Amino acid sequence: MNVALAFNVKKRAAVGKGSFKNISLNQILVKNFNNALVNHQFRSG
Repeated sequence: MNVALAFNVKKRAAVGKGSFKNISLNQILVKNFNNALVNHQFRSG
């Protein structure tokens, strides 16, 4: 969970600096990471 939180913090920092090009890419990465995390929890749980 901490890694996903770090992604969100970096994404907000990027938004604050106005680098809008990377936002969509970051959102895709975060979504994929969260999906992988959920899938892993289901398998291990």
